[in-house]
Amino acid sequence: AALARTASSLDEKVQEAEAAVAAKDAAFRAYVDEQRLEAAEFAQNQQQHILSLMDMVREVPENSEMSSPVRSAKARHAEKANSKLLLLANERIAVLERQLNETQLSRDSIQKHREREDEAREKLAEKTRECEDLEEELNELRFALRKIKDEVTIQDDLSINEGSDVKGQ
Repeated sequence: AALARTASSLDEKVQEAEAAVAAKDAAFRAYVDEQRLEAAEFAQNQQQHILSLMDMVREVPENSEMSSPVRSAKARHAEKANSKLLLLANERIAVLERQLNETQLSRDSIQKHREREDEAREKLAEKTRECEDLEEELNELRFALRKIKDEVTIQDDLSINEGSDVKGQ
């Protein structure tokens, strides 16, 4: 009876562990997807902002028929615009690098989660095998108990029959 309770308890624990793993997996996947979408949206917004700033900087009217002092002022303005353009390009590169790092972190997090999930599945398989072994042992013990019970019943019947034969003589 104790063995049956143990087997039943292990079976319940296995089912609870399976349900817990499934729930945690679903929650983790939802969280990772949400984080990935937020990061992508944030990076896209930053890129659009940088591109719009770059477009504004590029809008420099070019007039080649200007006089020399105006042209030199225009050249300085163009240099400033190029400097700003370079700054914005560097910002865009930084945003893309940040997005790449976030993606790598997300990938690493998913990998760690998969490793933990695999470990949990291995433990679950081990517990399942243990439960099956206990159930097999339980069945063997039940069979042995029935066999002993049958032998005891047969011996009781024989002793009752021998006792009635002795009284009858």
